[in-house]
Amino acid sequence: MVFGSYQKEWRFTYNNIPLAGTGTITLRFLEASSSRNFTLDATAAHVRELTRNVETRGSAERILIGFPANDGDVVDDNYTMKVWFPKTLSNISISKEQMIARFTFSAEGTVQDRAGWDINYADFGPGNAFHELSIPLPNLYNTALPQQEFRVVYRDPVDSAKTYTAIRRVVVSQPYSSKGLDSNLGPSSSGSWNSRSKFASNSLNLTKKN
Repeated sequence: MVFGSYQKEWRFTYNNIPLAGTGTITLRFLEASSSRNFTLDATAAHVRELTRNVETRGSAERILIGFPANDGDVVDDNYTMKVWFPKTLSNISISKEQMIARFTFSAEGTVQDRAGWDINYADFGPGNAFHELSIPLPNLYNTALPQQEFRVVYRDPVDSAKTYTAIRRVVVSQPYSSKGLDSNLGPSSSGSWNSRSKFASNSLNLTKKN
């Protein structure tokens, strides 16, 4: 919420917007008696709902955290984070290791090492205009930090103007090895054990519920 001449004004920041196409923005205004079950329609949930159809014009010159797909998602040390970066940043004249060295990943301001990082030069992200950096997460569990800021930064060693940042705020759960979970519930290539039903896609989802 912002403060201005309109006493009830909200502004939203949307991520992973496709390069072209259309999308639907949905906002729900909740009251004390409103249901928090967003699978219900607006009437059954006792909410006021506004929708707007928009054209999407996302920029290709950015990096995106594809997975975890949403702020508030739960991750652990058995999770592989997926970062999408523009194909225009790819430099076939350098090694994969040199390309990886252009990225840094920090959790709550602490820079993590690049152990196990990998790059997939296939097609990913909005409009298939991106390649993918995989970052296996270390054990970042901290009882004093129920939610942490993950920040990924790309810096071009020659062109300082090419510095891109992506941020995701996530919940870090206990180390996977301490949960006693069945190995069949392990992560897929695109997320942790608890995110199988929440996969993001390349289509636009601009739904905001407040």
